[in-house]
Amino acid sequence: MLGLAIHTSSPQLGLMLQSVPGHEAIIRHQVWNLGREVSSQFHAKLMEFIQPYDWKDLSFVAVANGPGGFTGTRIGVVAARTLAQQLEIPLFGVSSLAAIAAQSIAS
Repeated sequence: MLGLAIHTSSPQLGLMLQSVPGHEAIIRHQVWNLGREVSSQFHAKLMEFIQPYDWKDLSFVAVANGPGGFTGTRIGVVAARTLAQQLEIPLFGVSSLAAIAAQSIAS
């Protein structure tokens, strides 16, 4: 089972697949510098990124909920919420600032 992390609250689109908690191995991650194209390219990039896995392989979704641009953040949150609802899996919101702070502490 996998976890999907989505970050759209900046001009960059970030996606990550991680094994279930306890193993916490990052399987794949990618960042695209899309600028104002995040909204038009998000779904295509997500569909490419999830391969060769399937939606049913996901056990949770995490999404960056800002601070950041309204439109980008909204795109990520709505997509994550829709996935979580349709797949009946947990959804976690993560502060972008908290994620940066945790990364700084870890390194």
